[in-house]
Amino acid sequence: MDSALSKAGAVNRVTKEYTVRDKTYIALNIDNAHWMTVVMHMIKQEFQVLDSLYPLDLTEKTVKALRMAIAHDMHLANLITPEKYPDVSKWPINEYDMPQQEDGNSCGLFVTECLEHWDGDRMTRHFSQATVDARRRRFVAELIMSPLNTMECVKNKIREIARKRRA
Repeated sequence: MDSALSKAGAVNRVTKEYTVRDKTYIALNIDNAHWMTVVMHMIKQEFQVLDSLYPLDLTEKTVKALRMAIAHDMHLANLITPEKYPDVSKWPINEYDMPQQEDGNSCGLFVTECLEHWDGDRMTRHFSQATVDARRRRFVAELIMSPLNTMECVKNKIREIARKRRA
């Protein structure tokens, strides 16, 4: 039997992560070696797989495990609020075409592009390995210089390095 704490955690995930919008975007790690995007699409009632490297037959087992974990959370939530949440355990897992990476280390950045540009039917902007490579350089700067980064000493060191390079 599931503990009350476990049920509460499942209900929290269901109500605050899975069902608050039409699409839930999930960055999914495969064997600690590769990242891909899975979208739980509530309206289409499907799990969408966007993978920049592997075909679905190589990752489907992991996606099915994710689907079953979410289905378990939905089941626990339904024990508290009966029949409110869908049974996602049988939803199809569909692979969608997306740009492919040309190296062995850009998968995380391809996931970032998917999170920004997949609308549930198509990519809203074309991107490629070249786009991802250019973004890689900007991404670090955006993270470091973000207003949310409160480490002003790091920002100042970066500014100092940039000034010296320009001089």
